[in-house]
Amino acid sequence: MVEEWSKWKPEKLDVLPAATYLKRLTRDDDILLISFETEEEGKLVNVTFNKFVFSYRSTDEGNRLKLLVDLNIKYGEDFYKDWRFFKIKNSPYIRWLHEENCGIYREEDIYHFVFITNMELIEVLATYDPEVKIVELHSEIEK
Repeated sequence: MVEEWSKWKPEKLDVLPAATYLKRLTRDDDILLISFETEEEGKLVNVTFNKFVFSYRSTDEGNRLKLLVDLNIKYGEDFYKDWRFFKIKNSPYIRWLHEENCGIYREEDIYHFVFITNMELIEVLATYDPEVKIVELHSEIEK
């Protein structure tokens, strides 16, 4: 099965500034916070997974060159230039998870999220959409 990428637009957000750089990636108990600097000065995009996530990984974009070339061939050069949040169907990452956990979560609807910045790709496997908020840089994390 070939993976299929689609742009993911978080609910309740009319505009999503381009997430340019990873500012912070932290995990505390079951909360995973990914904070991105934006092209809009003084703004951050906070992506928060408030419950259990199955897996996450952050990889320098230089180590995902094959993927980026494949995306350019399949979807065109501008596919991830101005949009950085994606969901993947038929995900090899989800297949890997099922293989590693002997299929105990095969009945779960697991989503594969990908966040692309200028320097890295952050991937998360979860059964729900994260909360996404745009916050002022001085407050960094909205509680």
